[in-house]
Amino acid sequence: YREAMNCRNNDEKEKAFLLFKEAAENGEVKSMGALARAYFLNEGVEENQLLGLAWLINAAQLEHIPAQKRCEQFRETSPELYQEASALAEELNLQHA
Repeated sequence: YREAMNCRNNDEKEKAFLLFKEAAENGEVKSMGALARAYFLNEGVEENQLLGLAWLINAAQLEHIPAQKRCEQFRETSPELYQEASALAEELNLQHA
């Protein structure tokens, strides 16, 4: 996570994305949130709201408070996207369990 943050801060977005993804797939909750941000903001990866929200949901389920707050916003403002992302979040969990 720290190495990925350093890369992101040094404008090495693609490398940061890959490091966040690896850590997130290994269960590192802060990396899940950072990976979600990367998908939302097109940081080192093509923008993908659905994947971003799916990773955010996974972080929220692991008690990551900022992720929980953002998920609540999505649940209220974009319920269809949230529902679709919830199903994808479950698939991601199964793939990396």
